Amino acid sequence: MHAGVLFTAAEAAAGLAVTQHRDLAALTLLATRVTIDYQRPARGDVQALAAVTEEDLRAIREGMAHDPRHDFEVTVDLTSEGGGLLAQCVCTF
Repeated sequence: MHAGVLFTAAEAAAGLAVTQHRDLAALTLLATRVTIDYQRPARGDVQALAAVTEEDLRAIREGMAHDPRHDFEVTVDLTSEGGGLLAQCVCTF
């Protein structure tokens, strides 16, 4: 699978992980930096796994209370059908 497809899946998963939280759903997200570390080639189906924890939410809310343009990061794991790590991505919004 082309690296650009993996990148797109990771960036989309990060955005969805943020907007699943009601108070953050109205944010206009702009990825200002994305880093991706490819581990091995992707063959077959791929999952993009991203989560925003309660601790992450508190940090985001606190940061935005002080600065509405506060940057925050979301980590995404791209895994193969068998669960092996294909790549890890960090999206800064």
